[in-house]
Amino acid sequence: MLRTLIVTAACISVLIAASGALRAQTDPFYREAADPVRLVIGLDMRGSNPLVEDRDYARKAGARVAGQIVDLPVRSEVIIRPLGAYNSTANDGLRMDYVVSSKNRPDVLAANVEQLIAGIPDYVQSGQLRSEGFTNILAFLENMMQVVDCSSMQSTYILVSDGVEDSEYANLRQNTAALPADVLRTTGQPCHELQILGLGRGLTSPQDTKRIRDEWRAWAQEGEGAPFSRFVGLNDW
Repeated sequence: MLRTLIVTAACISVLIAASGALRAQTDPFYREAADPVRLVIGLDMRGSNPLVEDRDYARKAGARVAGQIVDLPVRSEVIIRPLGAYNSTANDGLRMDYVVSSKNRPDVLAANVEQLIAGIPDYVQSGQLRSEGFTNILAFLENMMQVVDCSSMQSTYILVSDGVEDSEYANLRQNTAALPADVLRTTGQPCHELQILGLGRGLTSPQDTKRIRDEWRAWAQEGEGAPFSRFVGLNDW
């Protein structure tokens, strides 16, 4: 049922493509294709993450993510994955891969991804998706970087998450916890950017938000072999 949104998008795209010959004369999407980019979207399904129960936050996060999809150049990639407990298959319905094309236009894809993210609290409530007990963000990034080559295309990771790593690596709910600096160091080209949307949400403490933001910034973009060139951590926007 989750895939209905994307299937609907594909049908709409076919109708749009039928008039492609005429549009190709005027539409900048066809005339001037910029270099493609890649978005890896991680949806944090831990029960304490507001995404799974806060409809207002889910709608807001969905709109933010959609805004980064809507103008993607042709041949860009959008990869959607759930994250939570390590090796969990509970929410595999959120595993989706797309390539932007004239038949899979970014504006249509953006609208459907926005609707998907906004609907996650309802999907959890209805049992179509499940909240999980842990947040393995580092392990998620490790696994994805085994299959995503950041040297082949500018790659941005967007995590809809409170950023509270809770795993064997660290538990950032503890004030003295730190992300291990030696995890996911790279000898090659770093990925473009790591974004965490909703960082510190639900903790009700600006000091905790700052502490967690500082931890992720240091881990992501500082030191030898840092895996990202940039870090953006937003509690609100």
